[in-house]
Amino acid sequence: MSDSAHLFLSEVDRAIAIEAARLRAIYSLRTQDAIQLVTGILNGAELFITNDRGFTKVEDIEILILDDLI
Repeated sequence: MSDSAHLFLSEVDRAIAIEAARLRAIYSLRTQDAIQLVTGILNGAELFITNDRGFTKVEDIEILILDDLI
């Protein structure tokens, strides 16, 4: 259940699965990381916030590393 104005849940559909597999292959991401990333991208996210530096190689969306803000 989600009752937040800034949070939504998304089913992993065919488009997400295919694009996640593509990004996983290109950037050597873990499957679950690729799914989260692609779900954001396909739903209009402009920024992906994380502390996982493994995402810095991704060029499909702007990546913000929280530790870099300190």
